Amino acid sequence: MIDILNLTFPELERFIVEDLGQPKFRAAQVWQWIWQKHATSFDAMTDVSKQLRAKLAEVAEIVLPEIVTVQTSSDGTEKLLLRLRDGALVETVILPSTGQDGSVRIAQCVSSQIGCAMGCTFCSTGTMGFIRNMTAGEILSQVLVARMQLGDNRIDHPIIRNLVFMGMGEPLLNLRETTRALEMLNHDKGMDFSPIAPFADRIRFAVLYGDDVILGEAPACGQLMRAYEQFGSGVVGVKEVSREAIRKYSSLKVEHIQDNYFRCTDMVEKPQPGQEFSLYSILGRCVLPPEIFDILDNTPPGAGGEIQLTDAMATLARRDGMTAVDFTGTRYDMGNKLGIMQASVEVALQHPEIGQDFRAYLKELCKTL
Repeated sequence: MIDILNLTFPELERFIVEDLGQPKFRAAQVWQWIWQKHATSFDAMTDVSKQLRAKLAEVAEIVLPEIVTVQTSSDGTEKLLLRLRDGALVETVILPSTGQDGSVRIAQCVSSQIGCAMGCTFCSTGTMGFIRNMTAGEILSQVLVARMQLGDNRIDHPIIRNLVFMGMGEPLLNLRETTRALEMLNHDKGMDFSPIAPFADRIRFAVLYGDDVILGEAPACGQLMRAYEQFGSGVVGVKEVSREAIRKYSSLKVEHIQDNYFRCTDMVEKPQPGQEFSLYSILGRCVLPPEIFDILDNTPPGAGGEIQLTDAMATLARRDGMTAVDFTGTRYDMGNKLGIMQASVEVALQHPEIGQDFRAYLKELCKTL
């Protein structure tokens, strides 16, 4: 049986025309029933011919995950535990917020893998180890289930308009299925999630490392975007680190251009002693051109047996050159407990509501140390 949710629109067209002998327009009908009208069976597709519905039921199926539990917090956040077809369990989170105009805005955090190979000690998923990659259909089925949970069935202006791939797993280690999911997500006959342009098709985009928090007056991504506009090449945010720390990060080959800007022509991930280009390392932020995905498709596994984004950026740097920005702001490492606590204290001190009281609390606490 074919999981219809796991077909991109071109794949669905070929299936409908070549395998089922139906006219091409039927593919658009089926696609819209699934991704716009949230049909859970072929019988629900009332403007599709009975003959085609019967054929579809014989050879294909719509496989949605089962909601096992729903945990709701006081701020309205809902964490859904989902059971996939093979029994694997994944989590997705519905995150409500209120805009400045008072309107309710909802984002969703989706998973891309069962388990995770990264092994981050601060993340419970990291303790599971890697089990398998999720398919594009499984990734997007989380969105369908969330919309059904919320009764979010408006085609033109659905409630969920923001997605973050920060659930279980590392999406760039499941690049093929994540890219297929994004292609399906943005299709104009389906959810049409980002109607401006398909993801990374012809626009630059920012990469924010999940284990780095950068605090400062000027947003780090804004600093990198300005460099991209000025120099017209991929941009990485960098800081000088110690020789001991460089082993854990990346090392860049750089030449000073002006101010805090450098020309980067090569880099290496987690260098061994003697492999360092410099003590400048990428910390937390990048702005990359869409061509990086073509490079990633042809990048072999590197450090740790994983496909490394740094290796793809090294190819880009050697081929086209990149710009490195020694950004202003303080970077905190969320990969260790001390970094998490340091960032939490700094954010609390700057908070408009509790900052003053928290500062007073710290002063009193320091008297006891």
